[in-house]
Amino acid sequence: MGLSISAEQKSIQQVFSGKEIYIIPAYQRTYSWDIEQCTELWDDILFSLKRDKQDGYFLGNIVIAQSKSKKDILEVIDGQQRLITLTLFLRALSFFDKDNNDIDDALWVKDRRDQGKKKQRVNSYVFENNDKGELSQCLSIEVKDIQNISSDKKKRNKFEENLYFFYIKLKKYIDEENDKAAREFSNYLLDNVYILPILSVDQDENMAREKALTIFETINNRGLELSDADIFKSQLYNSSLNNLESEIFIERWDNIIEACDKLELTLSYIFRIYSHVIRGQNGEDSTEIGLRQFFNLDKNSLKKKNYRDVLSDIEKIIDIVQFTFQSSKKLTNANQLCKWLQIIFEYNSQFPKFAIYVYLFNHYEIIKKPIEDTDPFIDFLQNLVRCCYFIGLNQTIKFEIFKIIVKVSKKEKYEYYPSNISGTHFENLGRFKNAFTLLSAYLDKSVIPIYPYYFDKIINSEHIESLNTSWKDNQPLSLLDSLGNLVLSDLRKKRISLSDKGAYYSKSQLKELQEISRKVDNWTYSDYEQRNEIIVNRLTEFFKGNR
Repeated sequence: MGLSISAEQKSIQQVFSGKEIYIIPAYQRTYSWDIEQCTELWDDILFSLKRDKQDGYFLGNIVIAQSKSKKDILEVIDGQQRLITLTLFLRALSFFDKDNNDIDDALWVKDRRDQGKKKQRVNSYVFENNDKGELSQCLSIEVKDIQNISSDKKKRNKFEENLYFFYIKLKKYIDEENDKAAREFSNYLLDNVYILPILSVDQDENMAREKALTIFETINNRGLELSDADIFKSQLYNSSLNNLESEIFIERWDNIIEACDKLELTLSYIFRIYSHVIRGQNGEDSTEIGLRQFFNLDKNSLKKKNYRDVLSDIEKIIDIVQFTFQSSKKLTNANQLCKWLQIIFEYNSQFPKFAIYVYLFNHYEIIKKPIEDTDPFIDFLQNLVRCCYFIGLNQTIKFEIFKIIVKVSKKEKYEYYPSNISGTHFENLGRFKNAFTLLSAYLDKSVIPIYPYYFDKIINSEHIESLNTSWKDNQPLSLLDSLGNLVLSDLRKKRISLSDKGAYYSKSQLKELQEISRKVDNWTYSDYEQRNEIIVNRLTEFFKGNR
């Protein structure tokens, strides 16, 4: 597809003139500029005005799409923050330079015959907030109502906040100067502040938009700020427009955003999971590439997919993520799923989670039914734990996960039993000590899942002097971080004496902590050794597949 574009630097007056109306399309981000950006804009323009009026000030570029059939409608692909902020700036300026027709024309497009009929020059249709209504309401504010904006800062929206900011700045500037300064400021802003509109034109508005989006993506790939999710949203929204189903898209997208917010996850993270679903379907177990690069490949292109199918997949993934989060906190005596998910999450890497999400994507019926201890999903989780906990947290694990993802995408059974496991594997665990403590505790089927859970040491360094004589000189210090000294607890960790620990542990609902509470104030090396041996044997049998 060849690009038919034009780019010509224009003054603010030239950008906001004629019959052209700027539309911020529904798929764009909400208006987000705050006082920090407005202050920077004000300071830059004022500095440029006072330094050299002739040089002017370049504000940046915008990317817009225009169809020949609707030549007066300019769809803003990139630059909405600048355009809206300039509109608010000009509205504030209109309160001080009331007879300036160019300012009035910049804000409103008037009917050719009836000057009383007018339309907003810049309109927002962003669907994730009420930007359209808030912008229109803000532009209708009269100077007598300005103080009402300032009365309650908490109730101001961003449009009102920024309009009021420019009003106060201009009022102070003009009070310090004079009315002539107001006119000079207006002239400078309109005639010597410039924008570079990059315009994509096509006979069909959909083609013009698609070309402009390509320009937008190219500019962004060279360093301008834009999230992957924004790019994907624009591509999918464009697809819905082609199918005359934009309202359906907007409603579903709103629901997706709301669900992500509740899960406290970014949409880019959800699309990353989606990329692993597709990689599994494609049989790819190679190095993961960037999201935008991945979805720009022809075989993965969102532009070539039915937007409804993509949204259905995304909604499905969100259901799966929500299911795993909820299941990891579902505390029932028989809930082995809760235990195994907590063990995976304690591993502290996203890659095993991706394997779980892809497994559930390909066995979606699982999230709709009760899961038994003998369920194949539990068996999968146990093998995944064996793999991750044996290999450890290093670069090797992600390539093993990629292979697992391909395997489960084919709905093949995955098994992992390391052949060279021994007791020495559970020594010097470092940052994995808590993960193995949780695993060893939950391998005891009599232990109910708990949340939140904590980790504690039976003896701490400050307890060493109070230990009985069964401990040799170097033993306590060397064994502080070993599995025999670490416990899973439903009680918050406290720095207390060994003699007080028994009473504290007795408050626990966990059977093992209650047993330890009865003898912890006289904790012997033999007690430690026996407990450590039980834990190591339990873990060894699990990795061999005997549990």
